[in-house]
Amino acid sequence: MTQIPKGTLYDIRFVGLSSIVLTEHQEKAMHMVLEKEACKLQEKIQEPFLLIVHLKEIGKDSKKKEYSVTIKLEYPGTMLSTTHEDWDLETAVHRCFNFNVVKKKEKMASDLRRKQRE
Repeated sequence: MTQIPKGTLYDIRFVGLSSIVLTEHQEKAMHMVLEKEACKLQEKIQEPFLLIVHLKEIGKDSKKKEYSVTIKLEYPGTMLSTTHEDWDLETAVHRCFNFNVVKKKEKMASDLRRKQRE
């Protein structure tokens, strides 16, 4: 796993951020949503994790742009991924955080217990 900044248990990386044109407001709103959601995940996971945010513009030639956001969550033993498309970048980023980490961790623990019994 990559180096995590001190004071946090997470790191956020961007893919495709330089290839899309965002207003200052869009960029700040996206970062605020990511930080807020990463803090929530930090409380649930309680292990170092990496968020990889992949951004794409759909329909670059039109006046109104649709955004495709893919978020990959990597932490020891697990990788979760989700994608959402929306006309509003902030909404697309926010809706990508629908995966339920707690249920995934509980399922992994029960699978591990079942394998140990066999």
